[in-house]
Amino acid sequence: MVGLMKRCVAVVMVALLLCLLSGCGMGTSFCASKQDEQRPSADTARKILIVYYSRSGDTRELAQVIQENVGGDLLELQTVEPYPKEDEKIAEQAKPEITQGIKAILKPIIYDVKDYDLIFVGYPIWRGTIAPPVTSFLIQNDFTNKTLIPFCTHGGNGEVNSVSDIQKLLPRALVLNGFAANGSNVENEKQNIINWLSKIQIGE
Repeated sequence: MVGLMKRCVAVVMVALLLCLLSGCGMGTSFCASKQDEQRPSADTARKILIVYYSRSGDTRELAQVIQENVGGDLLELQTVEPYPKEDEKIAEQAKPEITQGIKAILKPIIYDVKDYDLIFVGYPIWRGTIAPPVTSFLIQNDFTNKTLIPFCTHGGNGEVNSVSDIQKLLPRALVLNGFAANGSNVENEKQNIINWLSKIQIGE
């Protein structure tokens, strides 16, 4: 009789153990499934900032097209003292800023670089490189482990040294291939920008 009772108890314990193991397995699977459902995609999780300086408005047009296709926050850099409108006077003012490292003084900005993963940086080409307001922005912020994507407008010579100059300024950032558009042809560059965004797997 005692032996029979022991066998019954053993059977019940085995049954309970099997149920518990089965239940735990279902719970783990369910939790993993829920985590997969709730885990945002790379595009959803990525925070994008599109920062640019534009004196004539050409670089601004590129920035707006980029935002329309990838989303993100749009930040226009502005200097405390505006640059002159004439190209000759701009070149005269920008020369010492570029060659001597004089910083353009920016108005306060409302976005913090540390809150973003991917940062588009737009600028006109002045004297073969980044316009000084953008240089000031890059120097004043920490881009360690950030991904930067340059885009620029130019007068016919392309990006020149601007991308390599950004890489020198920000050795701890990943600087991807950029986009360059002739400032006189920006209105016709929209599809080219979209194609470029798709090529680097940033756009829709």
